[in-house]
Amino acid sequence: MERRSATHDASIVVEASTDGGASFLPVADDTLRPTGGTSFVERLIRLPDWIQGQPAALVRWRVTGDGTGATGTIRLDDISVAGRPRRDLSLSAGWTSPSHPLAGDEVRCGGPVVNTGYEAAADARVEWALDLDGNGVPDLSEFQGSIEPGALLPGDSGAYEFGFTRPGPGPLAVFAIVRSDSDMVAANDTVRFQLSAAVAPRAVVVNEIMYDPLPGRAEYVELFNRSGDTINLRGWRLIDDEDDTTGGRLGAGDIILGPGGYLLCSPDTTMPVDYPGIPGEARIIEGMRDLSLNNTGDLLLLVDATGATIDRVGYDPQWHTPALGITQGRSLERIESSAVGSGTWNWGTSAGSSGGTPGYRNSLTPERAVRDDRLSCFPNPFSPDGDGLDDVTLIGYRLDGGPVIARVRIYNQEGRPVRMLTGSEYVTGMGSFVWNGHDDRGRKAPIGMYVILLDAVDASGTEAFSAKGVVVVAGRL
Repeated sequence: MERRSATHDASIVVEASTDGGASFLPVADDTLRPTGGTSFVERLIRLPDWIQGQPAALVRWRVTGDGTGATGTIRLDDISVAGRPRRDLSLSAGWTSPSHPLAGDEVRCGGPVVNTGYEAAADARVEWALDLDGNGVPDLSEFQGSIEPGALLPGDSGAYEFGFTRPGPGPLAVFAIVRSDSDMVAANDTVRFQLSAAVAPRAVVVNEIMYDPLPGRAEYVELFNRSGDTINLRGWRLIDDEDDTTGGRLGAGDIILGPGGYLLCSPDTTMPVDYPGIPGEARIIEGMRDLSLNNTGDLLLLVDATGATIDRVGYDPQWHTPALGITQGRSLERIESSAVGSGTWNWGTSAGSSGGTPGYRNSLTPERAVRDDRLSCFPNPFSPDGDGLDDVTLIGYRLDGGPVIARVRIYNQEGRPVRMLTGSEYVTGMGSFVWNGHDDRGRKAPIGMYVILLDAVDASGTEAFSAKGVVVVAGRL
């Protein structure tokens, strides 16, 4: 960006050196002539081909006089140098159908391949492999086939798609890799599709039971995803009879429940009205005619799409808090979600203001420090005092799926925002962000503990997760 006074009529020469500054050559046949105005003007110049392939280059801007003796000022701001490869084929975030396939399902994967270079690529092909040995690497013996999307012009995109039968219920990574003899950048050639594992027992649990509501209010059962995985409850059932093989279906389509997510199941259709304050992110399934909660106690079974029992709770009115006179309108809450469900010691009467806590943390569940191995900080503590030792911390992340749009925010102990470290940025696999210990206004953060929150959503916008970590800012007292 250039700005000059009206009386400054000198020119600017842009030159480059590939020998460390021993000699400079103009990067264009002409100089950047005066614009004739006093406002900021964007000046663009293309670097010459003789810089191509050089390990390094120096670029300089030089103001030259024209001999007229004119005076004035000239100012250059925001000088930047950018480039792109001559030939670069890349794979973008792909899709999987169905989104959470079971063993034996026919699976289709696909996505776009893009030529981000400035020359045509005529030999692109996409190969795909199943990570059958689970080592996280597409070995030669695991490649299944290839697709040729055809010649791609600069900036053009093509589609790839392949299919296979899911071999088993465990976790499975599928790799797609674009190949080209002319490709110059390998870092963006691979996309990983992660197929979810079989759901472990009590990964999703019966977390709260409102079996005896106040007159006119809805019964409900709250399900809670206590695992660290996003789980699709497509084809799952909530039943009260072990011999029932068809009833109690949660729904026919995908029901995505993220880590820490809640799903409210009710035979009635008045949940949001009867229990105001249900968080917007909580899922609600109403009108479940097969769900009938007996006031004298009942057996609840949560069954996945394969028929496996994920959780089993035989609730009893005696689980209510002892010496409590009236229990109508009060739900039974699970105290510890990781413990086996049935047992007086793990259940009690809700202290929620509406008689329950549908869609949010149970009133009887104690708060505890959050530990998430998907997010880490090193060093921790760190001391951003400018002494060259531990002045920044690396916020490392680990993602199991394909590329996501991530946002990283930092809060102090009072929950007040301190720094928006990154807005919306595509990330994948493993990597890190850097925090220099300063807030959004460039001020050094006070000594203390800070919470780091990473929110991410995939390219389709349908699946999301968040990871939380803690870092300590240290310093001299």
